[in-house]
Amino acid sequence: MFLITWLLGGTVPTKKTIKTYEYKSPPLSLFERLFLDKFWAALPGAVYPPWLAPNVITLAGLGCIIIAIALVLHHSPALDGAAPAWVYAAVGVLIFLYQTLDGSDGKQARATGTGSALGELFDHGVDSITVVLIAVCVQDAARVSYTDETLWLCVAASTCTFYLSNCSLVAFGRQQFFDVDVQELIVCLTVLCLYCGIVGATSAPRWMITGSLGCMVLNCLQLIWKLRDTEYLGRRCKALAAIAGGVAINAATIKQVSQEPFFATVPLVCCIAAAAGDLSRRLLLQRVADLPEIVDFVTPTGLLLWALALWPGRTRVVAAAASLAFYGVAASRTVVATAGALGVNALTVPNVRRSSRVRTPRGSSTSSAF
Repeated sequence: MFLITWLLGGTVPTKKTIKTYEYKSPPLSLFERLFLDKFWAALPGAVYPPWLAPNVITLAGLGCIIIAIALVLHHSPALDGAAPAWVYAAVGVLIFLYQTLDGSDGKQARATGTGSALGELFDHGVDSITVVLIAVCVQDAARVSYTDETLWLCVAASTCTFYLSNCSLVAFGRQQFFDVDVQELIVCLTVLCLYCGIVGATSAPRWMITGSLGCMVLNCLQLIWKLRDTEYLGRRCKALAAIAGGVAINAATIKQVSQEPFFATVPLVCCIAAAAGDLSRRLLLQRVADLPEIVDFVTPTGLLLWALALWPGRTRVVAAAASLAFYGVAASRTVVATAGALGVNALTVPNVRRSSRVRTPRGSSTSSAF
């Protein structure tokens, strides 16, 4: 029984264990204060109809990034900037759409009065996957190449930063953001991709890549310092290190396991995304329900990530498919169970006629709040 529960992603919320939800606005970053927050707040009512569920907006944002990574991996599987210029222009537009959808789904939730723990779980679960995929897209635009360990270290660092930000959400009831944070980074990455859409992929100076990596490491250290006295920090950091270690060992062996770039990179990207998503899902369950702390150092997706480092040839796609399947089942169980415990539908707005007006939220802050 324990093995089955472990394979399915662990314990899920019930009506007895679900917590009372309270949303606390995180501090706004620089670009949010200047223009992003006002732009996102204007979308409910003006663009979004009242019957549009916030979680559908969240899924649409995920769809944008899936299309972006599919374009990149199809045209440039070696992640060396081989894609035509229009691909990078499309990726820039898709990242902008993702940021807009991700920033306004919480506004729609508050405007329609459908805020719940499920929305927050849904939103942050999607973000934990997209940070991986966006990092890969941008590294390709910078022509880093899949054989360069720095590419995968940047992917691991972005995963660590987002996970630790979610640790602050669980520990303090709201995420900890700095004046220059993820929204500013996404704007810069969007501009970079649009620029590459005009001139083609550009070899970024080495100092720029290592500088970006250093900034993410510094951000992680700042978050760890803020979290230093919180419960379970040691265990959570060990679980995070297990995923980061899996990425690092794959970076060291990727040249040997496959000479075909497509079968080297695509399975690895899938396994990292699945492992990162599952890691955040397990953490965020502590936010929505009174459950035992699920910090397993050995998880199905994590095991497959480590195994991939020695998995040769085209059969690597088997590991990728299995990892996505494990995460898909665990995420689906979590969403269905949480929705059932709350008595809500994840993808609809209850009792709203299509002719109704939406209340535009005022004084409400940032992106992923439900």
